[in-house]
Amino acid sequence: MMDVGIFGIGDVPAQPNGMRLPMKWNNTTRPYDRDVRLESLIEARASLHPHDVVAVSDEGELTFSDLDRLANKLANHLLAADVGRGDYVIICLERTNAYLITVLAVLKTGAAFIPIEIEEPASRIAEIAAAEGVAFAVIEQIVAGAFEPLELYTVVLDLQQLERSQLAETRPSVGIASGDGAYGIATSGSSGVPKIVVVAHRSLVNLIDWVGRSFDIGPGDMGLWVSPASFDLSIFDLLGLPALGAAVRIISRDQRRDPIACARMLQREPITFWNSAPALLQTIIPFLSPHGGAGRIGKLRLAFLSGDWIPLSLPGQLRSAFARAEIIALGGATEATVWSNYFPVRDIDPAWKTIPYGRPIQNSRYYILGPDLAACDANVAGELYIAGDCLAEGYLGDVQLTASRFVRDPFAEGVERMYRTGDAARWWPDGTIELLGRLDNQVNVRGYRVDLGEVEVALRRCGLQQAVAVAIEGAAGTSRILAAGALREASSRVNAGELRNALGGLLPSYMIPDDIRLLDSIPLTANGKLDRRAVAQLFTGCELPADNDRGHAPIRTNLTAATLETFLRTEIRVLRPDLPKDFTGDRPFGEIGLGSLEFALLSGRLFTEFGLRMSPVEFYRGRTLSAIATIAETLAPEAPLPFRPIRRRQRLQAWSNKREPQRSSA
Repeated sequence: MMDVGIFGIGDVPAQPNGMRLPMKWNNTTRPYDRDVRLESLIEARASLHPHDVVAVSDEGELTFSDLDRLANKLANHLLAADVGRGDYVIICLERTNAYLITVLAVLKTGAAFIPIEIEEPASRIAEIAAAEGVAFAVIEQIVAGAFEPLELYTVVLDLQQLERSQLAETRPSVGIASGDGAYGIATSGSSGVPKIVVVAHRSLVNLIDWVGRSFDIGPGDMGLWVSPASFDLSIFDLLGLPALGAAVRIISRDQRRDPIACARMLQREPITFWNSAPALLQTIIPFLSPHGGAGRIGKLRLAFLSGDWIPLSLPGQLRSAFARAEIIALGGATEATVWSNYFPVRDIDPAWKTIPYGRPIQNSRYYILGPDLAACDANVAGELYIAGDCLAEGYLGDVQLTASRFVRDPFAEGVERMYRTGDAARWWPDGTIELLGRLDNQVNVRGYRVDLGEVEVALRRCGLQQAVAVAIEGAAGTSRILAAGALREASSRVNAGELRNALGGLLPSYMIPDDIRLLDSIPLTANGKLDRRAVAQLFTGCELPADNDRGHAPIRTNLTAATLETFLRTEIRVLRPDLPKDFTGDRPFGEIGLGSLEFALLSGRLFTEFGLRMSPVEFYRGRTLSAIATIAETLAPEAPLPFRPIRRRQRLQAWSNKREPQRSSA
């Protein structure tokens, strides 16, 4: 049970007369070791199977024995610096074996870790570092400048130096418990300051126990760590897989952004487990050959997809490359320990609009309640609440916010809590949950949860008098953030590109709006509130190319920069229908809001239509549409591409013959 004095707990009204307990589909109780801590699970693996490989990276293999030994060294160094129980240690490192070593070392001290991406703006790092209990950091040299002004005890990690050091290799012995915090995840906050969700060891052990028993993950399995470190999906990759005796394939920042590299690893290395948001997998699908391809290993057997809506076509596309892959849709909240519900995706029902949300995992309970907290019947929409052992402890240093979101559970005996998700949902008659959307101002963007209020606060800090951020669904199946604002002074000369650059110093990249429209004033509703619907219509009123107009002639030879630019222009218009019809090829990608996801999707389209392998990193470096088309013109197509449908090529050829002269005359 959490310490109410530290995090706070909210209350709820007394149960209405006649309220029935919503336990019909919550029979999830299952025994597990509630007293074990995460580092103990990994230490046990190191004692029993010291020579088993726990991590593989471009640096080489890391065994359980070496992981434990090096983590002991670093933990003893941190303990000597007074790191201990109740402390929070920021980890801001490159994606190497050292990351896993540092995570385990922090847990051995009794402290909890807070992962931060190296690309985070210095101002956001400072906001996280200012949270209660955060007094230490383990960082990479390249981010030392951002940490220098902060009042933290900072370790600049050098793995080779750690190896050579005379630090003790014995396991620390500290008085710690399974109810202590294990990690904190910084999420978007409406106040403009990120809030840190703290999760205890016990909650994560429950999740790991469920995954291991339900899907038989263990020695011989290997997961590919592709999610950002600050995204809680990474917590399972870094701690869940080693705790179960499986290995993690650690890839660099550049590799995880390169769908070609990820596809090759999936089909050429013994990767059995995939864990990501759907959008990331979508970018890799075009580079996967059917059923593993000739001469490839292709051992993927289990794919976890979570964090956002799953396109109905995605499971079938993955199975075309990995016929044996079992696909599991998962959900929940950061406040409910990574995942707390699941749905095995098998046959897709034509009547579905989305993949169902599923059912609660072990020792988790889901309620769908009306405004009076009465349980909703099947097919009746209500607000989704989560309860049980999956719940986080609360928000670090914010008792009031914790009490408003973690309220007393009226259906449980004793002092139990339930988390108010802000999601609308309903039960199906068979006990499956269908998610219907958000009830508040939060959205999911590429797997990240974003409070649009934090984006609006940042825009006002950049000089806008008023600001409204909205999210609309893009062609890739994910939400995109767009914004409109009014300047404080009509005479101010600030353009959208300058605003986006300024936001880069305040927000992580996934929170920066793809487009910003500057208006004389923000439209209001009849009752004087900001009219978000009217703002959204500013971006959705553009005409879309017809589906038959997607793409350009898949000419196998003599590709010209002009034809490739036409093709890419059309693809960008599909991804970004809000762009002006006459956007020019020399306009920088950054100004029109194209980012890593769009670059990956455009890379995939070049490959599937022309056989041209061009990484998203090259799009980033090319900067403009015209430059990318010129580079692509020099590439040699890979042929044949047997999985390309001939009918598709003929249709695109006909479209090209019709449209190309119009482009040339413009």
